Amino acid sequence: MMKLTEGAIEALSSGNGGNDAVLQLVNIRKIEGGSGPVRFRVMLSDGRHTMSSFMLCTQLNCMAEDNRLAPNCVCLLKRHVTNILKDGRRVVIILEIEVLKPAEEVNGRIGDPTPYSDGQSKAPQQAAPAPANRPPLQPQTGNNVNRVVSKEFGKKPSMPGTPGGSSKVVPIASLNPYLSKWTIRVRVTNKSSIRTWSNSRGDGKLFSMELVDESGEIRVTGFNQEVDTFYTLIEVGKVYYVSKGTLKVANKQYTSVKNDYEITLNGETSIIPCEDNCNVPMVQCDFISIADLEKTEKDATVDVIGVCKSVEEVTRLTTKSNRDVSKRTLSLMDASGKFVTVTLWGEEAEKFDGSAQPIVAIKGAKVSDFGGRSLSASFSSTLMINPDIPEAYKLRGWYDKEGHTMEGQSLTEMKGGIGGGNTNWKTLSDVKTEHLGHGQKADYYTCIATIVYLRKENCLYQACPSQDCNKKVVDQQNGMFRCEKCDKEFPNFKYRLILSANISDYVDNQWVTCFQESAEAILGQNAAYLGQLKDSNETAFDEIFQNANFSTFVFRNRVKLETYNDESRIKATVMDVKPVDHKDYCKRLLMNIRKIQANKLCV
Repeated sequence: MMKLTEGAIEALSSGNGGNDAVLQLVNIRKIEGGSGPVRFRVMLSDGRHTMSSFMLCTQLNCMAEDNRLAPNCVCLLKRHVTNILKDGRRVVIILEIEVLKPAEEVNGRIGDPTPYSDGQSKAPQQAAPAPANRPPLQPQTGNNVNRVVSKEFGKKPSMPGTPGGSSKVVPIASLNPYLSKWTIRVRVTNKSSIRTWSNSRGDGKLFSMELVDESGEIRVTGFNQEVDTFYTLIEVGKVYYVSKGTLKVANKQYTSVKNDYEITLNGETSIIPCEDNCNVPMVQCDFISIADLEKTEKDATVDVIGVCKSVEEVTRLTTKSNRDVSKRTLSLMDASGKFVTVTLWGEEAEKFDGSAQPIVAIKGAKVSDFGGRSLSASFSSTLMINPDIPEAYKLRGWYDKEGHTMEGQSLTEMKGGIGGGNTNWKTLSDVKTEHLGHGQKADYYTCIATIVYLRKENCLYQACPSQDCNKKVVDQQNGMFRCEKCDKEFPNFKYRLILSANISDYVDNQWVTCFQESAEAILGQNAAYLGQLKDSNETAFDEIFQNANFSTFVFRNRVKLETYNDESRIKATVMDVKPVDHKDYCKRLLMNIRKIQANKLCV
């Protein structure tokens, strides 16, 4: 007989239960009514106790409807999250569950379980599985952290809502600089990394966090000593009492939090973990449809949620202040059928994993009009991966059912540079027959093509070493290089690429010009290294170009009719180049085949 994880029900009921518990399904019941989706309530047993406070997330409804989850089957609870209702009861939301043994193979109920009551405890018990790592904004229930900082160290709230009895708990919405004594009970929804600075006045460090309660949200910043005192003690998702901070008018340049004020931590600040069953919300988002970004003003901050359709590798760039920053670009799509490019920065860019096409919610993304419409998640934005919110479950259900077959329309890759155009897949023959680029504005298209020839002659030039200048320099023959644009001389230069390539698909070919980033992606080497090889090892330099021939990429090109010396010709410039995602490419081909078949049937 299969062994169940004894003690798991008691652990789950107290909010400390982990994943990977083996349980038997005793009963399952459909809950209908209201305008929301159908939900299934489940009773599970660990052989000793039963508990009926389990709910299937809507993504798993199909398991109940297909009778895979049936009374007496034995399951492995792989992933869950615990929510606390207004009356204090806990509900365990099952996010992932696996049937280890179907009901027909189990000989009735295992053990003699009795309904579990809160506070009930029997010994000896097998230890419950270790708590699982949860996403930052998933509901957290284990807020009984016996740590207190600042002047309140060692104290616990003397009465609910009044830590230390010093001041009354007030909502965030009532805070203002004229309120002398206040305490708020809040959940931490976002915590930044520690940032440092150095200037003529000295060195320093800071961190920020975002807090939320039922009335609103607010940003909090700590400097220097407060970083050492509070940073390691604050956990995202946990609930705290916060008091005695300094209220000031918020600097909207550094935050997207919807509050006119913000808090600065000081030497008298007290932060105490809330040990009560606090019904504090997880996060406050006002999501807009990706399609609505077309009419959203530049530099506005918005909350968006979508499926990560594709993601690029991390790249590094140097800022104007000579600081290296990590950058990663991804595409988000929602049920509107539109998708938008989002740029992540720093640690978020390095940690992000989009391989499983997760649901991504971003609070406080900045809207840009670069290339149509795009988004940037700055350090003040909150990034949530697969958040436990209704919008995420609804979006996942839509994408798994029908969204994954859609090609979608991009707000970032535009035809003619006008927002709202589609990705505009073309063959090279289409570009010529449709006379793309002959209008007043340039046309943009995307194609899959193979490199058939690279012209390495004059592909490198010596450029101005200034951060924002790529002008060709003049060798003064005295160890100095002059930039006419900057009107300066420099003792060094940087190599830049301007590469001519002939690309071909199955019907035609096209000469294109590739500048620095796209040329480096095709050759697989950076311009500085290529410049060194050209001067020191011509054979190795030639080999890099030979190896790049007959490589296939996805190109996004810009075409425009240009006139030079009274001769008009189409100039094609590569705006972006990346490897072929064969899985996505095959999906698109299959979709096109279905469209052709449907058109033939209509005829």
